[in-house]
Parts: sequence; C-alpha cells; structure tokens
Amino acid sequence: MKDNISFLLDENITPKADKYLKGLGFKSNHVVKMGYSGADDETVLNLARQYNSCLCTMNGKDFVIQVIPKTRKEHFGIFWSIDNVTRLNYIELFDLIIDFINKVGCVKNRIVEAKIDKDGFYLKPNYPKVQLFTYQH
Repeated sequence: MKDNISFLLDENITPKADKYLKGLGFKSNHVVKMGYSGADDETVLNLARQYNSCLCTMNGKDFVIQVIPKTRKEHFGIFWSIDNVTRLNYIELFDLIIDFINKVGCVKNRIVEAKIDKDGFYLKPNYPKVQLFTYQH
C-alpha cells in the first residue's frame, strides 16, 4: 500500500512529519522544502495533484470553501487538521491518517478533518461520510 500513498505537507505542518513519513517508506514532500513557501492555496492544491498526493494542511477551510469549488478539479484527498500539528503530536496524527487510508482504501476526492479530544487525534470524514476513526495510545 505504501507505493500507492503519497503526501504533500502544507507549510503549516512541521517538516518533521515529512521525515517521519519517508522513514516509514511513504512518498512525501513538504511545500517549504520544495521552494513553495508562501504559495497560494490553489498552487498548493495543484502541486498535490501534480504529485498524486494527499494534501495535509491546517488551513483546510480555505481549500474546502474557496479553492475546490472554484477549480472544480479532482484531488487525491485532503486531511485538514483543525487543531495544531506540532513537533510533539505529528506522529499520532500521521499514524492515524495511514490507518484511515489503509482501512478505506482510496481517499481520492475525500476531505477528512482531524481534531483532538482528551484521547488524542480522531478523524471526522467531511466528504463523503464514512465511519469515524480514533487514534488510541
């Protein structure tokens, strides 16, 4: 499955997540390392499309409300963290995202919100609706 999963990390996601994903054998890119720091959202989404990558971001609202309806293009999945992805919790989030992808298979055109509660991160599929996944320590 790792050969089929690729990630593009927006600049608001710690670059340590890129290193972690690559260490697990996944394809991953970080927009800052690619030279796209400060790029507009449409450019970032187009990069994700170009690299056939799931986009991981903390400003998913901009993509959901503005970019996707405006461009009406398909994408390879968006994981939108409502809560901060830090150097202390990024492993929890990406382990959960990987579990989610392995369980549902294709995430093309899916938008999935990541939130934190007292038990850690959990995923709330925004579109289309599927079963809720929770990360447990």
